Amino acid sequence: MFPKSIRLRHLALAAMASIVVTLAGSRAHAGSVHLALVKSAPVNAAKLVTSPKAIELWFSQKPNLKLTRIVLTSAKHDTLMLRSPALADTSGKHVSASLVADLPVGNYDVSWRTLSRDGHAVAGKFSFMIDSVAMKGVLSGSSSTARKPR
Repeated sequence: MFPKSIRLRHLALAAMASIVVTLAGSRAHAGSVHLALVKSAPVNAAKLVTSPKAIELWFSQKPNLKLTRIVLTSAKHDTLMLRSPALADTSGKHVSASLVADLPVGNYDVSWRTLSRDGHAVAGKFSFMIDSVAMKGVLSGSSSTARKPR
C-alpha cells in the first residue's frame, strides 16, 4: 500500500485530469451547436389572404442543400407540388421552395428536414392557412379591423 501523501497526490491529479477533460469536452460541444430554424415564411399559424409564392426557411447555419426536403400537405393529407429547395440569398442560410401553383383556401402543413454541418439531422413542422373570410373582407373592402376615415 502507498503512503497517505502519495494516495492524496494521486487523487488530486485524477480530480484535476477529470476537470480538464470535462472543460475540454464542454468547450468542443459549444462550438458545434446544432442548426435550428430561425424563421419561416409563412410563419407558423399564419392566416394568409392569398397563396404564398414559396415556402421560405431561414436557418442559424448553412444547411446541406442536397439533403434538404420541404413537403407541403393539405388538410386532406395531399402532398402538393413544390420546386426543389434552392438558396435564396448569398448567406447560404435562407432556403426557398417555390410553389408550382397557387393554393386554394384551406389549411396547410409544412414539414422540413435537413442536415447540419455537424452531421445531425434536424427536422420541423409548421402550419398556415389561407382564410376565405379574410379574403372576402379584403375583396369587399370591409374588415373587422378597418377604421373609418377621420
